[in-house]
Amino acid sequence: MFDIYNNKTSFIRLKPRKFLGLIIPLLIILLIIIYLLITTKIYDNYPTKGYITCSDKCILTTYIPSNIDYNNIYFNNKHYKSKIVTNEIVMEENSITTYRKLQLEVSDNYLNNEIINLNFYYHKQRIIVKIFQKIF
Repeated sequence: MFDIYNNKTSFIRLKPRKFLGLIIPLLIILLIIIYLLITTKIYDNYPTKGYITCSDKCILTTYIPSNIDYNNIYFNNKHYKSKIVTNEIVMEENSITTYRKLQLEVSDNYLNNEIINLNFYYHKQRIIVKIFQKIF
């Protein structure tokens, strides 16, 4: 009879330890996730395509909405330095929207009339701010 009582009390003593052993790592993981949400900054992304015309120099031509900043441009998922040749605003009369026609001077690694994928990264914010903007 005494052994059954000891087993019962030992089981009661072990149960909170197992519970704390499960809760403490979960709290640590939760705190790490909250820290990353507060401190990590990400960009908005605008994917588009552009075409290249080569004569003396290779020129990339693309159209993007006029409210997008064009400082961070990735060609085929790689960041290259490029020089802006022309930057003009064009209005589409059917939908009454404005676009920015960008012509960039790029390296000679591309073929004439080649179409490439472009990504414009803009509006860098913390993740938690973007989540609150989506919710509210």
